[in-house]
Amino acid sequence: MSSQSDCVFCKIVNGNMASDIVYEDEDCVAVLDVSPIAEGHTIVILKEHYKNLIDVPDKFAASMIRACKRIGRALKGALDAEGFNVFCNNERCAGQVIEHIHMHVIPRGEGDGLKLERPQGKYPPGRAAEIREQIRKRIDTTN
Repeated sequence: MSSQSDCVFCKIVNGNMASDIVYEDEDCVAVLDVSPIAEGHTIVILKEHYKNLIDVPDKFAASMIRACKRIGRALKGALDAEGFNVFCNNERCAGQVIEHIHMHVIPRGEGDGLKLERPQGKYPPGRAAEIREQIRKRIDTTN
């Protein structure tokens, strides 16, 4: 397992930092967030050290999604959550603070006051097609 001695999540994975572990499997560990957005806010951490989602091999990405599903189901049952959000910040500009791949699972309820809103816009005529083609040309299906 690759790890970095100065990485907070590597320290948690290696048992060198206290955390409230709620789930663990071969590839992932899930802990309660120390600064939760809502009660039950859980972070799914890949045991292998990769910076973000782009760097993660597909088999580990699938393991993380499976763990998120399990955590989401558990949050609904344990906390009577009506739903949950799953998200992953990639790179500092997108809100990634710790450069070790992790996903947030946040329990939700109708009227809980949590706002995860985003500004919405519209493409000018023809621009969506241009962007679509630019993306399609750069899709790498080999990894």
